[in-house]
Amino acid sequence: MANKYKGEIAFTAGEDSFVLRFSANAVVAIEDEFDQTINQLGKLMSDPEKLRLSVVKKMFCIGLADHYAETRPEIDRGAAETIFGRLGPVEATSLVVNAFTSAFELADGGQAAAAKNPPQAPAETTADGTGSVS
Repeated sequence: MANKYKGEIAFTAGEDSFVLRFSANAVVAIEDEFDQTINQLGKLMSDPEKLRLSVVKKMFCIGLADHYAETRPEIDRGAAETIFGRLGPVEATSLVVNAFTSAFELADGGQAAAAKNPPQAPAETTADGTGSVS
């Protein structure tokens, strides 16, 4: 089950369900894979003119294999490539971008997410606790 507070994105590929998440280890592996900083990769991902599906595939495979490393070690990078192949290019790109973005929205203490969806003030209540306002 996906936990949005950990930046996890649930998805199905074929008949199977999975969770994609970019942990700190996955992010380091991505930086090493592309020899770029996270900021550089973030800029690349936000520019559809420059983002290649091969980049999306590598990021997907790293994130998925890392997420399942302890609980389902059979989902290694090779298995992740097979799972990636079950997805359409738009769906795969959306999953990676959303999971990557979620990981870093949470890293800032939720400030980016809060700015997009600020908390609402509670509704006014009466002093007698009935919850209705006259």
